[in-house]
Amino acid sequence: MPPPSNHGTNTPAQKTSAARSTTYRSSNRSPRPKEAEMAGLFGGAASSAANTNPTQGDLSKDVAVSDPPEDSISNIAFSPQSEHLAVASWDKKVRIYEIDQNGNSQGKALFDFEGPVLNCAWSKDGSKVFGASADKTAKMLDIQSGSTQQVAQHDQPISCCETIVAGGNQMLVTGGWDKMVKYWDLRSPTPAGQVEAKERIYTMDVRNDMLVVGTADRWIHVVNVNQPGTFYRTLQSPLKWQSRVVSIFSPEPNGFAIGSIEGRCAIQYVEDKDQSGNFSFKCHRQTPPNDRNTSNVFAVNAISFHPQHGTFSTAGSDGTFHFWDKDAKHRLKGYPEVGGSIVATDFNKGGNIFAYAVSYDWSKGYQGNSQQYPNKIMLHPIVGDECDTSSTSKPPQPIDTMADVEDKREDEQLDRAPEEEEAGDEEEIAAMKKRVQEMEAEAAKLREMQAQIDSQQESLRESKEDIDARSVFVGNVDYGASPEEIQAHFQSVGSINRVTILLDKFTGHPKGYAYVEFTEPNLVTQALVLNESMFRGRNIKVVPKRTNLPGMTRGGRGGRGGGAPRGRGGFGGGYGPPMYGGRGGYGPPPHMPRGGYRGGYRGRARGYNPY
Repeated sequence: MPPPSNHGTNTPAQKTSAARSTTYRSSNRSPRPKEAEMAGLFGGAASSAANTNPTQGDLSKDVAVSDPPEDSISNIAFSPQSEHLAVASWDKKVRIYEIDQNGNSQGKALFDFEGPVLNCAWSKDGSKVFGASADKTAKMLDIQSGSTQQVAQHDQPISCCETIVAGGNQMLVTGGWDKMVKYWDLRSPTPAGQVEAKERIYTMDVRNDMLVVGTADRWIHVVNVNQPGTFYRTLQSPLKWQSRVVSIFSPEPNGFAIGSIEGRCAIQYVEDKDQSGNFSFKCHRQTPPNDRNTSNVFAVNAISFHPQHGTFSTAGSDGTFHFWDKDAKHRLKGYPEVGGSIVATDFNKGGNIFAYAVSYDWSKGYQGNSQQYPNKIMLHPIVGDECDTSSTSKPPQPIDTMADVEDKREDEQLDRAPEEEEAGDEEEIAAMKKRVQEMEAEAAKLREMQAQIDSQQESLRESKEDIDARSVFVGNVDYGASPEEIQAHFQSVGSINRVTILLDKFTGHPKGYAYVEFTEPNLVTQALVLNESMFRGRNIKVVPKRTNLPGMTRGGRGGRGGGAPRGRGGFGGGYGPPMYGGRGGYGPPPHMPRGGYRGGYRGRARGYNPY
């Protein structure tokens, strides 16, 4: 990600852009519906006569927003006061569109960042739009004047932003990967307050006096915005995998919903007295028609609550969205796939337009991304009973209750209580246990194979102490000396097993000292007679070789490589027994193809074996 831009010594509140934000009009305004279709929202509701399943939603009236972003969409947000939609994107821009009741859209403004924009939000009065970016800043666009201004700064990318009213003043709340939740009075360049979360902040939502923050490691923080400097409650998500989104209940904010990458949604109340109402359910899962024992699991990327009815939507990587009634614990409507992952959703202030963004969410890694992947924002008209649970609007047909759903696809299952959820997971747990047993069996085989290899190597491996006991250290060696010359100098002592000249690991040049290993330990005493003897015009130093005990005790059988002790020299040496000899030596395969006692002594060595 790009580093934060350097704006000199100016404070964030002083950094008002010289150029105003761009105002633009869409080049391909959405076509107006025919006059015969103007009776209802987006041309009227779809006829239900042909739809025999009352819980199957219809996408035929959905309308695309014109001129969508050029890269993946990260967030969308409707204005709380007007029919304007803000869109944050990885193309480093926040765009504002005007939407009418016929689904026509027109671009009104945009403003830029130095990095991808990860989130966007509106002020409570709808006069300002905020964007949070990976460039570690947050900016504000004044809709009336068109000017942009930096209003927040973090030490890491800012992943979330929301607005609150505290003490009668509108404030911006930002959350970032630096684990900090910061509160910004737009009149001041420094944060009015801040609090550190348990982990990096991934998701955030605010409604009335409640702020909910979701982080890595499944931590959830609840904040009373009247006391923003402390967390009112901290808990871990009841779901087992990474949280993707949190969304506070509406219109009564006494709890929140959590969506995770495991294709599950949890309903969580805040107060202790309401904890009996907590539950979770499976969603955004697909069972292949030819394998009923397999379930393909998709991430829940977005959750949005209807502003009036208290129902909510979920949308996921499977490219579908659904409307749910948490109080009755059943699904209201399910919709077919839209051709790509749905990454963000929102209802407009009247609750009669549902916007959803289709972009690649990287749920399938780099391989799943392509130039042909859709990148669009769709507007879905809310008509009839799609989100309404009032008795006057309920259809006479049977609704998709919990009992109905359990007999259908697993991604439509709704669990009444945690114990029922665990019962529904028995097959998954059994499969996991079977896989664990297979892994343990594979591990046992690997351990057996390793034991055999160790046994073979142990028979070939000499004791390091024994080698040191029959070796001498030779110092002040001329840099041009060869192993053959040193071997000749010590030949009068007795039979020599190998000679090692140590090299500098950075330059490859000789260090000026060597090791001479004899065939018998008693030859070391005789070799000490050559101390201060003349070799190539220098008085060489000859002392018994010292065993590097600290290097031997580190890492099991010594060394971080686990193979042998790690010191500073190296049993270099031409052709010696396997596992001995330095990098410059040679050991028969397969034990040490590059030669030598590689785990033993640090540094590169070149060696010579007289035999």
